[in-house]
Amino acid sequence: LDLTRAADDDKEHFWVVLLNTQNRYLMHSEVSVGTQSASLVHPREVLGPVVREGAASLILIHNHPSGDPTPSREDLRLTRQLVDGATLLDLKLHDHVIVGNGTEQWVSLAQRGDL
Repeated sequence: LDLTRAADDDKEHFWVVLLNTQNRYLMHSEVSVGTQSASLVHPREVLGPVVREGAASLILIHNHPSGDPTPSREDLRLTRQLVDGATLLDLKLHDHVIVGNGTEQWVSLAQRGDL
């Protein structure tokens, strides 16, 4: 997962990182590539690979081409929807990380208490 490239990209990218029962990395999948200000993400595209690959948990990552990693209302709504969907499937969503300019600027929704 090349976050350096994504942090400097002018399009929004959305990934899901799949973890096993010991929270070890299995793989990642790019779910969506959007525009400068949005990425169309649907729960089935995020949770589908998790179920298909037999992962136990996941981490979400996406970039904000504006450089400001502050979560939008839509980011928070989508995260809540994905937490609910993961819970129904007995999966654990550990975090949703939003990357801004460079890999030093990022926000963890788990650290903010938004999960």
